[in-house]
Amino acid sequence: MKAYEALFIFKPDLKKEGLSKVSSQVQEAIGKHKGSIEKKDEWGKKSLAYTIKKYKEGFYYLIDFHIDPEAITKLKRAFILNESILRTLIIVA
Repeated sequence: MKAYEALFIFKPDLKKEGLSKVSSQVQEAIGKHKGSIEKKDEWGKKSLAYTIKKYKEGFYYLIDFHIDPEAITKLKRAFILNESILRTLIIVA
């Protein structure tokens, strides 16, 4: 298993319950593919450098995890399909 770091930008109009639901969906997706989460960090609402889907702000969420490299493509696909996630960046840590 390799170590990865993922940064998510969630929609800024989500309520507290919505944010926790989306972050738990991210964690469940990683767990579904037999990944293990090392660290989670919520950065809060920040301004975006440019507009994404008509939003000028977003909630930033950073997560460090270990997972099999073949599962990364499936994770990226799942995150793209989630309408509450504006952007995702996954890098090898």
